[in-house]
Amino acid sequence: MHLAALLTCHNRRDQTLACLRALHACSLPSDCELSVYLVDDGSSDGTETAVRAEFPLVNVIDGDGSLFWNGGMRRAFGVAMQQDHDFYLWLNDDTILYPEALQRVFVCSDEMASAHGGRRDVIVGATCDAVSGQLTYGGLVSRSRWSPNTLVHLPEADHPQSCQTLNGNCVLIPQQVVQAIGNIDDAFVHAIGDWDYGFRARRAGFGIWMVPGFVGTCSSNQPAVTLPAEAANIRLQLRKTCGPKRVPPHAWRVYVQRNCGLFWPAYFVRPYVSAVLRAFAAKFRRARG
Repeated sequence: MHLAALLTCHNRRDQTLACLRALHACSLPSDCELSVYLVDDGSSDGTETAVRAEFPLVNVIDGDGSLFWNGGMRRAFGVAMQQDHDFYLWLNDDTILYPEALQRVFVCSDEMASAHGGRRDVIVGATCDAVSGQLTYGGLVSRSRWSPNTLVHLPEADHPQSCQTLNGNCVLIPQQVVQAIGNIDDAFVHAIGDWDYGFRARRAGFGIWMVPGFVGTCSSNQPAVTLPAEAANIRLQLRKTCGPKRVPPHAWRVYVQRNCGLFWPAYFVRPYVSAVLRAFAAKFRRARG
């Protein structure tokens, strides 16, 4: 059984090395052979040199700094797919797996395959904050049928849970899913592509299951501090919202049109209208202050 671990990184040398150390320290099923594909997206902090020195068997793939998360993972996925592995593991480079994490992921995969006539489904590992122990990433479900693009995390449980889609921090994808739906869509730049992949897998007839408990730690990305003058700047707020790490219009249109039903135009305009309204509200607060 061949497992390909896929990662992408940019100027987070120490975190990337810690992630790789934890990955290589994980117990694997006795018949499992691990290959690692890491896209170094133009790092200037010596990440590639450090990885090659400590992990000479890792397949390091160069990027030019413009790939972001979706682009980097798509490139790693594409290179790994050429080798026709049995399973592919998406792994964020700031995720620190527990030593037994991959054993538990494969146990869940086997249990779900036994329960569903041998069909191999997507398996998601939930992560928690290393300090607080609170859930950070994992399986996602829509808040309600009337708000399909408002996704919330499933809470940790002691049994596998069915998800509608997923965060891409720790995800096991079997070859059957890859054969059916392929790679991450190139419409996506940094975010949204993992959500879209989960929905695509569900539409192709596969399940998505979250492993009981946590598989490791990964802190939530904290939003940047916005100064009052910046918050009141409509043009700046729209530029941030449309930026590569938020909801660039082309990527967002593809996502909502594909995954949010007949009312997708309303979901499409929502983040941009919200940005404008937030800026107006900040202007009003500044004027009153």
